[in-house]
Amino acid sequence: MLYSPYNSLAHQIILMLASQPHTSAEDLRKTAQNRRKKFSTAAIYKSLSQLQEEGVVVKTGQTYSLSLGWIFDVLTFADKVGSAYFSEQYISSLLPERGRRRSWRFSQLIRCNEFWNQLLLAILKASPRGPVYAWAPCPWFVLLQEGRESRLHKVLRMTGRTFFTNFGGSPKLYPNIKRIYKSRNQVVSFAVGPFATLEHTYIDIVGDYVLTITLDPSISGTLQKICRAMGTTGTNQYSNYLHILSQKCSVTVAVEHRPKKASEWRGEFEAFFGA
Repeated sequence: MLYSPYNSLAHQIILMLASQPHTSAEDLRKTAQNRRKKFSTAAIYKSLSQLQEEGVVVKTGQTYSLSLGWIFDVLTFADKVGSAYFSEQYISSLLPERGRRRSWRFSQLIRCNEFWNQLLLAILKASPRGPVYAWAPCPWFVLLQEGRESRLHKVLRMTGRTFFTNFGGSPKLYPNIKRIYKSRNQVVSFAVGPFATLEHTYIDIVGDYVLTITLDPSISGTLQKICRAMGTTGTNQYSNYLHILSQKCSVTVAVEHRPKKASEWRGEFEAFFGA
């Protein structure tokens, strides 16, 4: 078992045991509660038993640890994946050559967001130095897949780079932004920025690359309404909007390798943030 669903109890247990060997079931429950994850002790015992059967966890007395054999399998797997996916061959298959542009169309926000993250990380690998600037009229991606966004930002923190993001609207509209964008390498502004007129387009500037996500006006307007409603009713009302966020729409993802354009747009961001 190399993978479990991101928000599953099994995954949470693996994450906790990764940093806390020899932990009891009750201590796992308390740690999960401190991380705002509520699981019963019975549920944790059941999941631990399943993980033992699958060779992921070993029990010593009344405490649990990750299996060294399983860890070795994970490390071997990670080496193989890293060699394949962080290779120049794979990265170049996603990104355009200098002076060129590549684009993709999506009919679902979920699929768009997944590929957006994939492209962003590929660009960060191809252009490993300097700050990153972004314009996001409405953070629908946080509402849509908060767990995956949290995982993405863990990776972004590991890069050691500074990320400047200009959001549209008031911070009161987006109650979970602080939870996601809370690290020292994240600088966030809700003031009117240089790209405020681009209400349907999202921008990332990384080195000589310009990454844009363009939504059709109808879904963009709907997302703005959802963000405002979420700010009013609270994030616990997310399920009320899931069907809207999952509806078919038209989204274009494009990446350009144009140093001059990237430099001009980065200059506008730098002037705005005073960087």
